[in-house]
Amino acid sequence: MNVIAAIKRISAPNRFTRTGIATLAALAVVAASCLLAGADAMAKPQKAPGSRVSIEIPEYFEVSKLFNGFMNTYTGSTIIIVEVPGEAYSEMAAGFTVEALAKKGITKVTKSKLDRKDEHVFFTAEQETTRGAYYKYILLIRNKQHAALITANMPRASITSGLFDTKKILASLTTAKLEAEAAPSNDPFKLGYLGPFKEAGKLRASAKLYTESGSVMPAKKGEVRNAVIVAPSINQINVPDITAFAKRAWGSLPGYDNLKVNTEKPITIAGLKGYFIEGDATRKSPDAVVPVFIRQILLERKGGGYFRLMTIGKTAERAKLAPEFDKIVASFTPVS
Repeated sequence: MNVIAAIKRISAPNRFTRTGIATLAALAVVAASCLLAGADAMAKPQKAPGSRVSIEIPEYFEVSKLFNGFMNTYTGSTIIIVEVPGEAYSEMAAGFTVEALAKKGITKVTKSKLDRKDEHVFFTAEQETTRGAYYKYILLIRNKQHAALITANMPRASITSGLFDTKKILASLTTAKLEAEAAPSNDPFKLGYLGPFKEAGKLRASAKLYTESGSVMPAKKGEVRNAVIVAPSINQINVPDITAFAKRAWGSLPGYDNLKVNTEKPITIAGLKGYFIEGDATRKSPDAVVPVFIRQILLERKGGGYFRLMTIGKTAERAKLAPEFDKIVASFTPVS
C-alpha cells in the first residue's frame, strides 16, 4: 500500500478556489458570525453512507454525496473518511513521516495527541493546492477488525477570517469511533454482475474494490491479485477532455512496470461517453514478477466529474478473466 500517495488523493479538498473562499469569507463572516458564534454544540453522532465511523460533526456540515464523509459548503471544508482492515493500521501509521509527507506537498507537520483514551495517530499539517492553501487535521484510529483514516481539510482563508473555529474540528475528531455495523451504502453506481468477484470495501474516499476473496488485504503481503476497482470522482468539476484525462491517468498508474498500451478507443457505457485503454504490465510480488493485463475506462459523469473503472488480471488467466471483465463493465450503471 502506497500510504502517502493514497493520503494525497483521499485528502484532496473540494472544488472551492482561493478567490472564491476569500470572497465568501469577506462577505459572509459578519452575516454568519451570529450563527456560528452560538454553534458550539455538536450534532448527534452520524455515519456517512456505508461507513462504520460514528462522529459528531460540527454544525453546518452535511453528508457528502460525492465521497465518504461530510462537507461544509459555506466554508469549503471537508471531512473525508477512509476505512481499511485493522491489520493495515501499523503500516499506515509508520508511513506518516515528515520526510515522506513533504514529498507529497504536505508540510508543517506537527504530531500530537487528541483527548482520546484509545490508540491513535494524530497530526496537523498544511497543503498548497490549485484551489488554495488548506489546513489539514489527520486522525488514524483502529479497533480489532478495522482501522479508519479521518482527514479534515479546512481552507486557510476560512480559518484566518474567523469564519470557522478550529476548536470545533478538534472536538469532532475526538468523538470519532469505529462501530461494528456500517450505515447503509449510498454508492453513485451499481454493478449488476460480479462473476467470481466479491465486494471487498473502499480503497480511498470513493473508490470501491472487488476481489475474488472479498478481502481488501491480500492473504500475503505484496501478493498480486485479480481485481476490479470503481472510483467515482470526489467532486463534480468538469472534465473538458476525457481522452487526455484518461491518458494521463493511465500514465500515472502506481506500482506497475513495463506498462504499455495495446488498445485505446472512445467508448460509451450506460449512456456515458468515455475512453477505453487496455494494455499489459508487470508487477512485483514477494516471489516473482507477475505479468498482468489492465483495462481502464474513464466515463464522463452527468453533472460533472467522472467514473474510473479498472480491471486488473494476471496474464496467465486472461482467457478466463477477460469475458468476466467484459460482463462486469457492461453491467455498470450510474445512480443519480
